[in-house]
Amino acid sequence: MTKNKKLLSVFLVFGLVAAIALTPLAAYAWEGGSEGNSENANSSGVQGTSDGKTDVEGWIGTFDGGEDPNRPDPPAESWVNVKIPTTALFGSLSSDAGAVYSPVYRIYNHSARGVTVEPTGFTKVSEPLELAGMVLNLNFTHPNSLTVPLRSADDAFLGAGLTSPGSITLGAGSESSPQTAAFTMSGQLPEGFNYPSNAPHQPRYGLVFSFTAEPPAAVQ
Repeated sequence: MTKNKKLLSVFLVFGLVAAIALTPLAAYAWEGGSEGNSENANSSGVQGTSDGKTDVEGWIGTFDGGEDPNRPDPPAESWVNVKIPTTALFGSLSSDAGAVYSPVYRIYNHSARGVTVEPTGFTKVSEPLELAGMVLNLNFTHPNSLTVPLRSADDAFLGAGLTSPGSITLGAGSESSPQTAAFTMSGQLPEGFNYPSNAPHQPRYGLVFSFTAEPPAAVQ
């Protein structure tokens, strides 16, 4: 798989864009392994609730918690104060023989308590028949390694036939110094897939992360 090829998308979108064999049609460019989001760009806040959703779209073609963490109140979900990617991209060029890759994305924990992060759902909004059998995984690389299947070759999806193998935990952070997790996307297009010669495929999905704030430390 070629990691340094630049992919250009015609979308300035909220979601996950699969870009394959693109031509230079627009100004939104990325390379495999490049940074996909930051605290202030392409990140959505998740605060005081236990779930957050990243919309997912595709382009396939020929080319709070800042107070004392030991307080016994409020409820645990009120300590969730994280940022997740608004948009996540994955893609492949025809020279990659069907392999897909993505930039690096980050989840930021601003909470004064540690927060457990688990991908719990990956839903199909729209998907062309040509992508039946596609494999797609989410791969955490920091703070530890964890691969979560999002879509399998038998067309099962995370939360509907596929289950998460675990979660990752981010240490306590702050508004000015958040703790971060990093992940990428990888996978394989279905066997015998033919890249379209004209209009691209444009699949759309939704990716749900679930969060659990750690309880306060026991008083010694």
